[in-house]
Amino acid sequence: MVLVLLSLLDELGTILPQISNVIQDLKQRVENYHHFLRLNLYNKHIAEDHSETATHCLYYLLCSSDSKQKTSALQFSESPCCGKPHKMDCRECNERSHLERYISHLVSQVPESVSGVPIAVRIEKVFEKMDKYSGHLIRSKLQKKIFDSFLSRLDGKKALVVLDFKMKFLYRVFRESQSAFFGQRGNSNLGIVFIFKPDPNSEDIHIEYLDFFCNEDTTQDWFFVSSALQIANRQFKERHPSMEEEFLITDNGGCFHSSGFILWCQYSYSLTKIKILEYAFFEAGEGKSVCDQHFKRWDDKIAKQIASGKNVSNPKEVSEALKGLSGHCIQIF
Repeated sequence: MVLVLLSLLDELGTILPQISNVIQDLKQRVENYHHFLRLNLYNKHIAEDHSETATHCLYYLLCSSDSKQKTSALQFSESPCCGKPHKMDCRECNERSHLERYISHLVSQVPESVSGVPIAVRIEKVFEKMDKYSGHLIRSKLQKKIFDSFLSRLDGKKALVVLDFKMKFLYRVFRESQSAFFGQRGNSNLGIVFIFKPDPNSEDIHIEYLDFFCNEDTTQDWFFVSSALQIANRQFKERHPSMEEEFLITDNGGCFHSSGFILWCQYSYSLTKIKILEYAFFEAGEGKSVCDQHFKRWDDKIAKQIASGKNVSNPKEVSEALKGLSGHCIQIF
């Protein structure tokens, strides 16, 4: 993204050699803004609540563009985005719009006789990608806030449940290469992680892992997910009878974000005696790092089993290879 913009600035400097010194300064500003995006925007600038600086206020950043325009017109009044005023400004956050305006001014000097895709169009696409990346960081901040909120509300009766599918698994045989794999076939494995506090008076958090492994290439749909979660919740309730409610986190996959699964969630209490209080959909790859860490240990166990000269060619051998994982249980479908 930034390398493309730097390359376009070099191209602009070739077309307009009289502004070569300006181009060098611009490139340095672009690199500084890239550093700001990578390191400072998420960690230091975006607040987890309201901020008097509009570009730091999470609620302002998440609102629609129309509401933002109204806020700009009423800078020192209550914002329609979050209901509170924004009285301050941030030079670093506004650098993106300053760069775009300045570069657009320079591009307007390019002669129309220059062939190829107009450089203005290509630069505009780069800034659109910057906006998408900034939007991803803003949504990540919101998702972290939701995750932390769920954790803070855990007690002896509530649990946080994270669901995610592992990349489909192909059986392996010792010293036999794995078949070509492009993520479309193999054995499905749904990981379910329970995070809870057995003792409401203690700050200790317990984690239990449950895998639902299929002995065939199974469609990853809402029915598979709801069936697995129903079994998991029943077993969790048997182990921890005090648990009555749970928060649910998944990514935005079609098997999770579907009317069938959401409808099942409404009736889950009558089936499992555990009520789903809130359900949060996160972006792909967000909010489920606890599952990814578990899947990494899963893969390490399988690799160790193969390296020891044993096969992993059926569900029983998979279960055997995964023995020893702390807090882990596997169900074979």
